[in-house]
Order: sequence, then C-alpha cells, then structure tokens
Amino acid sequence: MLSHGGTIQTSLRIRGVLWCVLAITSMQCDEGIDTSTLPEPVVSEDYCPLALGNRWMFSYEFFSRPTAGEALKKVGTSEWVIDYRTPYADRLEYHVHRTDTGTASFINSYDPARDRVYRFTDTSSFRIVEDKNDYVTLLIGGWRFETPRFMPVGSGDTVKYSVGGGLRSQTSAFVKNVGPVYISWSSGANIITAETFRLLSHSLHVEQ
Repeated sequence: MLSHGGTIQTSLRIRGVLWCVLAITSMQCDEGIDTSTLPEPVVSEDYCPLALGNRWMFSYEFFSRPTAGEALKKVGTSEWVIDYRTPYADRLEYHVHRTDTGTASFINSYDPARDRVYRFTDTSSFRIVEDKNDYVTLLIGGWRFETPRFMPVGSGDTVKYSVGGGLRSQTSAFVKNVGPVYISWSSGANIITAETFRLLSHSLHVEQ
C-alpha cells in the first residue's frame, strides 16, 4: 500500500507525463498548420515622409499682378525644414520653417522709374497635418494640398493631384520615399497670383 507521500509523488509523475504528451501534441499540431491560406500582409510605401529635420529644397517662382499696370516676379529657391511637431488627440501637426531666397523684379507700366530688381530673403512657416488615418494635408497659405501618406506597393513612383481650373487651380505631386516634388497654385484672371515649387534636392531623417 502506498503511503500518503508516495501517492503524492505518483500523482506528480503522472501529471508530468501528461504535460509532456500535451506539449509534444501541441508542437505537432503547430507544425501541421497550413499557412498558404493566411492573408498576405499589406506592404506600403511612404509618399510623404514626416520626421523632424526632414528638408526639401525647391526651385521657386512667384508671380503677382495686383493691378493691370504692375507686376512682381520672384525667382529663386525655397527651403522647407520640419523643425517641430505637436501631437493632438486626432492628429499630428508638423511645423515647417520656410526660407525663400532669390531675385525679385518689380515692373510698373505707368511709371517705369519705379521699376526695380532686388535680392530677397523671406522667412515664413506652414503646417503639415497628418490625421489618424495617415492622410496628409499641406496647409500653404490659403491652399490645401492633400495625399494619403501610405499606399500599397505597386501604386507607382509618383502620385499627382489636380484640383479646380480657370480662376482657381492647384496641382501637386508626391514621390514615394521622397515627399512633395511639385506644388503649384494660381488664382485670378486680370489680377493674377501664382506660386510654383519644383524639387531640387531633399534630405530625410529616421527617428529613433
């Protein structure tokens, strides 16, 4: 007859054997899973990389004809740098420091003595907003340039958007793993204002 201590030891041995059998059976079952029917993970590309320190350098053109007899044209470069971001409950807002540098030409048809050419450096800022669905909006002046940030592989290297026409229109293009490469807007008929950015170079950072 087994003592009380012997009974406990025997029970423990039986439990140990059962655990081993269950573990071996579980491993055999896992090895037999057919993974061919599982859905493939969606792999996406980033069409507007957003990290602190990201920099884009554009060629820059600005034209304004405030009246029939005056015109202002600026030609140069525009540098954009993401210098900080602010998190909100439903979005991230990136602050972009902008520096425009170049040559400006002012022409007055009624008084040529007022014509002049001069160098300019303008600094300003704008916001890039990324919502909880990874939809990105560049808020430049009173204009909105929008794109999904991530798109599936195979969507193409470049995505382009054109909105409006006639008296008010805008066009933008974004390249995967680069960001904005072309931004343009124009408004007005006799009194025209227009601005265009074409990417020259870029430098992206990876945040740790």
